[in-house]
Amino acid sequence: MGASNREALAWHKEEMAKLEAQELTPDELRVATRALLLAFGHRMAKGARQAKSQNSVQAVLTREVAAEIAREHQSEMLRP
Repeated sequence: MGASNREALAWHKEEMAKLEAQELTPDELRVATRALLLAFGHRMAKGARQAKSQNSVQAVLTREVAAEIAREHQSEMLRP
């Protein structure tokens, strides 16, 4: 995993820890998690664009990390 992927994943984990430390209602947590996922997706897309120009393997890894994060949050996103 490239440095930009590790940094993005670390950023995501830090931000999720901050959200979980707050006393949010389930609805507030879902909204905050969705906003975080949008920000993370934007960050990963930027990394993928940079990686694509440098190395196509890096771009694939970036997509894999983004997919991993999406899977982690899928159950949270599907709750009513």
